[in-house]
Amino acid sequence: MKHNLNCLYLGKDLKEIPTQNYFSVFQNSPINNFIQSYMKMSPEEIYEMQNVITDSHAEHEMNFQVRDESGLYSKIVATPFHGFAPLPKDYVCSLVKSTQPVLHMTRRLLQKLYSSSELSLNSLDIPELNENDKKELISIIKHNIYYEPKYHNPVLKDYPFLCVVGFDSAIQNLEKPEHIFFELNAGTPCGIEDQSQLFQRFSEASPLLYNQIAPYLDKDISHQLLKNTIDSCALNWTKQTDGISVVLSPGPYNPAHPEIANLALKSGMPLVKMQDLYIDSEGYLRLITDNDHPKITGIYNRKEESFFTYSQELQIPLRSPFTQINEELSRNFNLDLKEGILYSYQYDQNNQIIGVDLNEDGEPKFQILFDSIAHDPQTQQLGSIMQAIWNKKLFVSNLGGRVFDDKRAFRIIANALQKATNNPTAHPPHSIPVEQLAANIQSAVVKAPDLSGGAGVTIMAQIDERDQQEVLSEVIKKPEYFEIQQLTKLAVITSMHKQDDDINARPLPVDWRLIIFFGPDNDVQFSTHSCLVRTAPFGSIKTNTSAGGGYALALIFNSHKHENLNVSNFQVNPKYIGVSRQKQLQKLIKDLKEVESIENIEHLIYEFRDLIDLIGNNNITFLQHMRSYQQSKINLTEFKKNVEELNLSMN
Repeated sequence: MKHNLNCLYLGKDLKEIPTQNYFSVFQNSPINNFIQSYMKMSPEEIYEMQNVITDSHAEHEMNFQVRDESGLYSKIVATPFHGFAPLPKDYVCSLVKSTQPVLHMTRRLLQKLYSSSELSLNSLDIPELNENDKKELISIIKHNIYYEPKYHNPVLKDYPFLCVVGFDSAIQNLEKPEHIFFELNAGTPCGIEDQSQLFQRFSEASPLLYNQIAPYLDKDISHQLLKNTIDSCALNWTKQTDGISVVLSPGPYNPAHPEIANLALKSGMPLVKMQDLYIDSEGYLRLITDNDHPKITGIYNRKEESFFTYSQELQIPLRSPFTQINEELSRNFNLDLKEGILYSYQYDQNNQIIGVDLNEDGEPKFQILFDSIAHDPQTQQLGSIMQAIWNKKLFVSNLGGRVFDDKRAFRIIANALQKATNNPTAHPPHSIPVEQLAANIQSAVVKAPDLSGGAGVTIMAQIDERDQQEVLSEVIKKPEYFEIQQLTKLAVITSMHKQDDDINARPLPVDWRLIIFFGPDNDVQFSTHSCLVRTAPFGSIKTNTSAGGGYALALIFNSHKHENLNVSNFQVNPKYIGVSRQKQLQKLIKDLKEVESIENIEHLIYEFRDLIDLIGNNNITFLQHMRSYQQSKINLTEFKKNVEELNLSMN
């Protein structure tokens, strides 16, 4: 079946909605030769290139992982590569510039909020907001599971919040930037490394096509920008010129870990473990290495912030969205368990939560953080991360960021700015009042404002009438909660898909996650590679990988051809390696040489993932040999041979 490549398709009945196709719009642009070369390729050639890039990306661990029955992220789903999305550099720069007012105002709000003694109207007192805006924001903050009241301290009035933020851009008009964004992500936004590695995979899979576009692309400086932003914010906050910046990952079981490890490798910021960190007698954070204990003043933190700032002494708990059990436990045991807080749960023999531990006063205990920083080797004292921040001796990138990730907060801030200035400002799609939802149900998108990853987002045109009425009933019950927005139709790319024995072109809608670097001077910076283009499945407009979405490659092109710059990243060998990671690497090499059965392979796989930055990205495909041996696709002799080859490159 042939599809109109200038339309997107929605729902089971594939409703056809006219839109723009990236290749159609830019056929007469400076990259016309690239587009024509692509369009002259046969469907089979394009389909094969897509598959090669998909498989290679997955082999380098840049895939989507989901939990298996045991709860581990061991089930691997290759995120499909679907094609290319070209945009002029000036167009993207306009989008990036429009985020600056939102970031500046949100930073001021966070500074006001956390430097106040309590949450009140005065704590959000900035000129652009009226009383109703402030009241609505206060309600949003109170119910935000990531809001930590224990953070409040007057010193935070100058803290450079929001240094790395992802803005999800809804591009529908390819000829004129409209500055429409679905949401912002100030917690742990990802995307830089996917773009970087997809370019590498593209250059390998189709060098002729790659060489036609490369002269129009800027050099990738996203990793340097990341380090420079962390360094400058750390220097601004601590005034310490002898400190280093490091990267903190949520660990090898997290599906984002390979991306984070490569960010560390390419930026030159060491990837560190909590157990190699300690607070010294002067209150500075230090890294334990063999030869030195360098002072750390900046952290690019990809853990959830509470998993780093947690403190028994300050009563700062661990916060997580996976706490639905709290409401049931509160009801069953007459407890007051707060939403979003992890408690010390009791489990039965089937690992099901059946209760919660109480202290001597009968109050529920918080879950203890086991992956903690170390004691000071000299004083044996356990320092406080939050105290180091308050004392202006440490900067942490994602402190407080999630408080205003709420889609309602974005709408309030953007609306206030649009009234206060005539400058282009990033803003969400137009809102639909609750009372008008029934009349506009086919063009509405209903969003739970505090969820992410595509959860809680309902595109009404994609569901049947019965489900539409159920959603409408939920909205009527909680009209103040849901965000209702006009459907943004999104421009489409051309992608090849195989059905039965036929390969046909399909138009897939895409959105753009722009990774914005926001320094202490309140200026925005951006690399033409610090982004991630995501595709929705055919018949959908949801681009989240967890909802079946895929990737496309962003081609942000200049108006003139220049000398072919190498768009792939360079590798920076880490200057400092934590002592436990050095020992871990030595043990891994020894254990791999001594493997005699598949008994311990699962553990070694995650040890290997944990050390990607030290082993090197060139060796990461060895993980596929480990999985092949685990699944009996290769025998022990073949595996041993692969280990010998790996060790040669590691020595």
